[in-house]
Amino acid sequence: MAAAKGMDAMFWRSPLRMQEQAFDEGSWTQIVEDLQSVRLDFINCVRREFVGLLHTIERLPIVTPPVRNSLGQGENPPPEQDPASAD
Repeated sequence: MAAAKGMDAMFWRSPLRMQEQAFDEGSWTQIVEDLQSVRLDFINCVRREFVGLLHTIERLPIVTPPVRNSLGQGENPPPEQDPASAD
């Protein structure tokens, strides 16, 4: 399962990236986005392969503290509703 291997690799690689990079808000944001991306891939894989749901989610239904964007304002889009839960 490639999605599980990708998630595992990113989880192990992320602490190393935190130690090796000059730690600032931009590098932290990139690490968090990378972790969320592989987690989303894994979730969609499990939904498709084991649960039988064909609809993929585009973003995690998790509210995180706002990360400042380039304008210095925090933003957090509303969580996506899982259409499978509406049944």
